[in-house]
Amino acid sequence: MTSLGAAFNPKRNSLNALRLLLATAVIVSHSWPLNGHGDEPAGPGAFNSLGSWAVAGFFVISGYLIAGSRDHSKLGPFLLRRLLRIYPAFIVVLAVTAFVFAPLSAFVMGDYSIGAGLEYLVKNAGLYIFTFEMTGTLTDAPYAGAWNGSLWTLFYEALCYLAIGLAMTFISRRWLVRVLVVTLVAGMAVTAAHVYLDVLHINVILHTVRLGTYFAAGALLYFLRHRVAYRWEFAAASAAAVVLTIV
Repeated sequence: MTSLGAAFNPKRNSLNALRLLLATAVIVSHSWPLNGHGDEPAGPGAFNSLGSWAVAGFFVISGYLIAGSRDHSKLGPFLLRRLLRIYPAFIVVLAVTAFVFAPLSAFVMGDYSIGAGLEYLVKNAGLYIFTFEMTGTLTDAPYAGAWNGSLWTLFYEALCYLAIGLAMTFISRRWLVRVLVVTLVAGMAVTAAHVYLDVLHINVILHTVRLGTYFAAGALLYFLRHRVAYRWEFAAASAAAVVLTIV
């Protein structure tokens, strides 16, 4: 029986195609509020929309790949590579938004000031998005004032990188799988408690738990990759389970 670990080729796989599909799903999901048509369509319950499922997919794939990256390097180089992978491009995106696209938007609607651009850049430079708005811009847009809302997940992605890096440093491999299982179950329980009992109202904690649960699932899959069967029947059963969960 072929295992996932044996079948997966790090240099030849379909993960980039899946990421493109998930990114397209996010764009489609954002088209409703950005065009003034209200919230995107969603199934019953919370976190059951196209965008939420796409973000979940990103974090699961990331959990698998990042655990593998940490498995092949020491903590210091691993964290440095993660920082260089995310942060420079993140700052460039903030700067281009603040000093190129926002000024251009003033030709269509609203006003722009260099101070508003600087405030947007400085407030968000720590990776956590404190504001999506630049004062005076996009005043008449359907989703007024908001710039590049998708950036909010990067902070939680970075937290997951740090968590798995430290976990693989200080927890033995024998116990790490058990810790990930407990994390996965606990994360699902807390998220379910929020959805059905309305117990958690601090967004940072809720997002950390929910997105960290997806990431832990991907990391767990990596550590069990040689024990997970690579068979189309299991893939079909998983797909059916996803559809049932949605409806």
